[in-house]
Amino acid sequence: MKLPISALILAKNEEKTIRFCIAPLRDHVQEIIVCDTGSKDKSVAIARSLGAKVMKMKLNNDFAVLRNAMIEKASCPWLLQMDADSRIAPRDVTHLRRLISRRNVYAYDFPRHNYTNDFGLFSSWHPCKKEYPQEERFSKMPGYYLSSQILLFRKDSRLKYVFPVHESLRPAINKHGLRLAKSAIPFHHFELNKGMARHRRKHLFYLRLERKTIRRWPKEPAAYANLIRDVLFTKNNLREAEIAGKKLTPLAPGNADFWFLRALVAMCLKKWHEADRFISKSTKIKASGDNLCLKGWIELKKNRLDEAELFLRRTIQKKKDNPLALNLLGVLKERSNKPLEAIRYFTRAIRIFPVYEDALLNRAAKYEQTGQYKKALSDYHRLIALKPNAFALRRIKILAHLLRR
Repeated sequence: MKLPISALILAKNEEKTIRFCIAPLRDHVQEIIVCDTGSKDKSVAIARSLGAKVMKMKLNNDFAVLRNAMIEKASCPWLLQMDADSRIAPRDVTHLRRLISRRNVYAYDFPRHNYTNDFGLFSSWHPCKKEYPQEERFSKMPGYYLSSQILLFRKDSRLKYVFPVHESLRPAINKHGLRLAKSAIPFHHFELNKGMARHRRKHLFYLRLERKTIRRWPKEPAAYANLIRDVLFTKNNLREAEIAGKKLTPLAPGNADFWFLRALVAMCLKKWHEADRFISKSTKIKASGDNLCLKGWIELKKNRLDEAELFLRRTIQKKKDNPLALNLLGVLKERSNKPLEAIRYFTRAIRIFPVYEDALLNRAAKYEQTGQYKKALSDYHRLIALKPNAFALRRIKILAHLLRR
């Protein structure tokens, strides 16, 4: 018997992912509705071939309007809101039955695996470990960063989305005192499969909508935090992020993540004293693998090696597969004139994140220093394979000459 769920899928030019999105749902939910906002590719045809109903709407700079329109079209008592570049694994769909059978729960917050070939400090990054082999293969990425999102909820007139971007049900849930529960079932997000250039254009567009959100909801902390994250990603206007940070933390002074964002912005602006002050507040409120790592990085920038090592080791205790912390520990050992230990840390970072350019460059330099020219040459070639690198190319020529002698 199919689940009494309407799957509501937002799409635009998603022919590469929409089949992968719909496939696990079609035999398990009673209804699939795709809202297309102007696809020029085969997204609509693919959706219809898989049995989905298709409605067409223009975006008009407000994602909440689209989400709420889909809610009105839905006929089932439970709704599953998704994007066409996301997916729930087939083995997890049936577990939704247990969630919708719980009384007095109106909505569920799910973890989301956002697959990426890069990692950032402001989102908790994890390497792929073959926990979801089909989804990991489809992503073609070495890891993902974690976020959370309310995706499954009851069809209830009180539950409406707000905010033109990063649209959310949370304000409605809080306003009406409805029960929100957490689920451990991950959803999988493949946005970066469409390329980094498209991803950056999207976040530049989001910035315009986030400014609109702030003007309309000037006391909403999430609006400022989302703007800061998109500025950090696009590097579009760090001064704007700095101003947003000054307005953000007074709204939620006990939020460690918000102080962490301010520290990141200050670090990008090379305001080391401010970065240190903000990250110290963040770690005192709640220590995490990410804010401890940033604290260690700042201490390393100040050349306070003992303090840096303390925080970086605490990072590894919290999260042993943090490639940035391992790379920084390698840099620390390099400064302590311990090249072999440095190589071991760089190697650990590369093993976790094989396309980590900084760690590859650092390890190649240490291989050269210790006379391991063939290994250095291999790392430089790996760097060239990732993207053009004039320094690596020069070192390849020099090392090739040395090895011929």
